[in-house]
Amino acid sequence: MAFRRQSKAQTTHLLGSVAQGQDSSAFAALFHRYASRIKGYLRSRGAGDDQAEELLQEVMMILWRDAARFDRARG
Repeated sequence: MAFRRQSKAQTTHLLGSVAQGQDSSAFAALFHRYASRIKGYLRSRGAGDDQAEELLQEVMMILWRDAARFDRARG
């Protein structure tokens, strides 16, 4: 359980870093951490490889573009 808290805390920190100053290294870390999970989820919902990759890119671009809306207090 401590690992999950640490992982959530790390993710919150990375999101906050992207939100505050569009930190590209924090964004890269988030991408590395979650890309395969997101793509796997999309594939499990019926997306083919190409479509899952395209949707993954879209999701990550939305994260980058709208990062300033992230509220650390809400997590």
